[in-house]
Amino acid sequence: AGQGSINGFATIGAAGSSESDLRYGADGTMTKGADVVGESKVGIQADYIINAAWSVTAQAVLKPMMDDRERLGVTGEWLFASYHVNDAVAVRFGKLRLPLFMYSEQLEVGKAYSMARLPQEMYGMTPINAYNGVDVLSKFEVGDDGELTVQPYVGMARFDGRNTMPAGFPGYSAGQQAYNTFEADIIKGLNVQYVGAEGHLKLRAGYLAANLKDVDGMTTNMATMFGQDGYSANNVDASFASLGAQYRAGNTSITAEYGQRRIDSASFAQTDGYYVT
Repeated sequence: AGQGSINGFATIGAAGSSESDLRYGADGTMTKGADVVGESKVGIQADYIINAAWSVTAQAVLKPMMDDRERLGVTGEWLFASYHVNDAVAVRFGKLRLPLFMYSEQLEVGKAYSMARLPQEMYGMTPINAYNGVDVLSKFEVGDDGELTVQPYVGMARFDGRNTMPAGFPGYSAGQQAYNTFEADIIKGLNVQYVGAEGHLKLRAGYLAANLKDVDGMTTNMATMFGQDGYSANNVDASFASLGAQYRAGNTSITAEYGQRRIDSASFAQTDGYYVT
């Protein structure tokens, strides 16, 4: 017979500003006064072990929607099956978390990190945190009690991207934020992580490459209207690379991450971000 478990988590928080134009909310904006909805979430995760080889994991989170931080919606963050080839190798397929950051696996669980909110300079660089596809987790012993994880993955994702609108585009003012749907297909990525003895030291590096398609055609219309092909985000290459390091000993924790986003379109910024905490 199988064995299952259910776990829940929640974050209740508020953030605000005395100014109405401070652009530092989770979605790049922040209204004047306290914003509770935009900082809070509730989640539940279910794990079911079918037998020694197969298991299933699902996670759903009630949180603010990307295009409207004042409206809550349920998002399926995880829904995947795992096949354990042996103690060192597992194949997972379904909806999975993109392993882009040090805290990708604990992204929604605020208790898992020491900050009140993960730094947006780093964690706000990508519009997607999950994809539909398959990955392979291979673990190797390194030195005295160290462990190296190598995780290649492939898949696709559909997401709502936020664009800064140029002056003269019908229905929008210059600099206004607008959302349209994109599809990232042929996602190919690799995550490599090392954890030292007793978990004191953790090092990771990752790289992702994908082809972006503009499902709604908004960026294509911008390119046509302004006669600048560079605005189009349809059938363009995108990549994301990141490095991270963490040291923990007693009550001390030092974490640093660096990432860079490159998209071959003027509709998106070429971005570098980092933090040390």
